[in-house]
Amino acid sequence: CSDTRLDQGEWGSTDMTLKFDIIGRGWTVQWANRPDSAKELIRRIKEWFRLTVQFNTVHSVLMVLDRAIKEFRDSPLCTPGCCELTVTGFVGTEAVIALVRDDDKKKLSVSLTESFTAIGSGASVATVILNCRQYDRSQTSQNAAYMVYEAKRWSEQAAGVGPYTFLLVHSPGAEDLGLPQE
Repeated sequence: CSDTRLDQGEWGSTDMTLKFDIIGRGWTVQWANRPDSAKELIRRIKEWFRLTVQFNTVHSVLMVLDRAIKEFRDSPLCTPGCCELTVTGFVGTEAVIALVRDDDKKKLSVSLTESFTAIGSGASVATVILNCRQYDRSQTSQNAAYMVYEAKRWSEQAAGVGPYTFLLVHSPGAEDLGLPQE
């Protein structure tokens, strides 16, 4: 679930930015912070996903993401806090939510999340709401969609979160549907 606001500080903002992308092979990515950095990292992730024969373990997905991140670290677009990503998909029927953000040493890295994650300027608010509502991965898809939408709406209290909402639901076994790639 995402808003569509891109805030450019003194330059203004727009509420027409899609912050999701299709990586391929049933995997998606959501981004926050600087679009130039995020899009360059996503481009590298897509390349590594195309080169990898199969994702039969969570470890194989994490290794591919780690390789793309290491490659991106050499880019001038990689600066502390430049971007945050959530990468989601399935290994078999197991849902995988990978979080890409700066670690304690201000170095971009990847980690797994158990049930949910939030990124961007509204992440703190959304996380509090989902925790208060006792969200976990055992929710039905209807309850999950409602709780995530509700958390996004509450996160609009943060200055950088816009009023428009984009919600994407995907499931195990999803195949690429010929969606356009960049």
